[in-house]
Amino acid sequence: MLLWRADKCLFFPRRGTRLYKGISTIEVLVTSVLLILGISVVMKLSNFAQQSERNAYLALTAEKLAQDLLERVLVERCVWNQVLQVCHNLTARDMGTFPLWVQPNGEVKYTKEEAEEGSFEFEARFDVQTTSGCLSGISNANCTFTVDDTSAWGLDRTLFEGEVGNLHNVRVTVSYVDPFDRRIHFTSYQTRVAP
Repeated sequence: MLLWRADKCLFFPRRGTRLYKGISTIEVLVTSVLLILGISVVMKLSNFAQQSERNAYLALTAEKLAQDLLERVLVERCVWNQVLQVCHNLTARDMGTFPLWVQPNGEVKYTKEEAEEGSFEFEARFDVQTTSGCLSGISNANCTFTVDDTSAWGLDRTLFEGEVGNLHNVRVTVSYVDPFDRRIHFTSYQTRVAP
């Protein structure tokens, strides 16, 4: 009989001790708050990752557009204007701003009508500065002294007919509006083109 009582005491709780009688309201509320906090943290991290991915995509797309537009300028080369002594096709683009749309598949469209749903709008701008005369720190080939007879040498190039052409600084800037914080971001590429 004593052995049976010892076994009963080891395996069954005594009266007055609580093994499991249910969950109280406070425990339910604390658990709910912790669950809501955990879900909100996961959602914020997911949103942050999505924003970072979108920003990286837009920045890379803007850089690619700027590179492509600048390569087009280099391929077109200089169309020399004898009277104005400038690259006419480059200076005609100065301060030129135009929109373009990148489709979800990466294709570029230059009119909104052709752009598909989900396309993202960018704005491109050309800035062309013509360098006339002599500048310091550059080779003295095909350039004379400046008017004040200083030792500054120039960037001018001798053309086939013996004319002197000016160097052109061409900068392409591609900008876009961030869809999350509505700030304007841009990227620029620049090169020099000589006749």
